[in-house]
Amino acid sequence: MLQIQKWWSELCNAQGKKDYDWSHLAARYFRDRVDAKCQTDPSLAVAHGVFWKYHPTKAYEWELRLQDEIAPDLTIDELDSDLDRQTFEQDKPELVKQLKDKEEKRRERKRKKDDDEPLPLFKESDDNED
Repeated sequence: MLQIQKWWSELCNAQGKKDYDWSHLAARYFRDRVDAKCQTDPSLAVAHGVFWKYHPTKAYEWELRLQDEIAPDLTIDELDSDLDRQTFEQDKPELVKQLKDKEEKRRERKRKKDDDEPLPLFKESDDNED
């Protein structure tokens, strides 16, 4: 019982490295405090499903990058994220273009780096020849 009280006290106080605001339990009991932190900390916003709501530019950037690294149709799915994405694209077309251009340049650098990778000296073999 004493450990539960200590843990609950740490959850309530949320100070320094003993901050548990990333947890869903903290969001449930301390909604306003966690929501305020989500507005300034993108990683907390991701953890609590409000990344698109509070950090649409970062969310758009991440989606573009992850579409290259994971799957072309990947989206960060959260409550209202489709609407948030559509609103972002409509309200900030110049920024969307800049982000797409930036991501295309990153992909080009990546392709160039991959093309410049030296080939291995020896071909790997499946059978072990001793």
